[in-house]
Amino acid sequence: MFFNKNLRLRSLLSATTLLLSSAALPNLSACGPDFPNRYFDAPAEQIMAAPEAYFGKEVALIAGVDTYSPKDSGGPQATSALDDVQELATVLTQQGLSGEQLDQAIAMYAQLREQLIELSAEELIAQMPTSVPTEFALYLEGARAYKQGDRANAARAWEKLLALPAAERQHRSIWAAYMLGRLAATPEEATQRFRMVRKLAAEGFSDSQ
Repeated sequence: MFFNKNLRLRSLLSATTLLLSSAALPNLSACGPDFPNRYFDAPAEQIMAAPEAYFGKEVALIAGVDTYSPKDSGGPQATSALDDVQELATVLTQQGLSGEQLDQAIAMYAQLREQLIELSAEELIAQMPTSVPTEFALYLEGARAYKQGDRANAARAWEKLLALPAAERQHRSIWAAYMLGRLAATPEEATQRFRMVRKLAAEGFSDSQ
């Protein structure tokens, strides 16, 4: 046991020394763009076969603990989609939906979310489960347009969401206001939109992000 601890300590110290030493070297790049030209002659399968690694995990392994897991490995879009579906499930449950009806509504909504880049506005509306609250449907309508590069219709859908009575937009007002800020044509408009985000949060509107 003592030998193992000393071995781990020496390994960790060696890795730390290497990192500190490399910090003193000028103009080092962890990756590209200056790859050797021979890399471009290799088959795609050979390049893509390289193992995926996370720096934090490798350091944790050197220290003798394997507790590292990359945060939000699916990226911000995957995290947003998961938050959206989970919050919808909570809202529908609170409204009394359960069992097979709840499962079907959530499954259909999640599927529509995955297909936003392919769907027309008419297809999205036609396939949206009737149990999905209007604010969720409108937010998704805006997201569909945004993903397809249709900024005008994205803004239109989110403006329509924010025009709903406050009680009917408790869960997607902040999301819509934030996205309208991202779509703003001027810094002044963006500032106004993001102030609205803070105001909505202060008023108690939900933000699951």
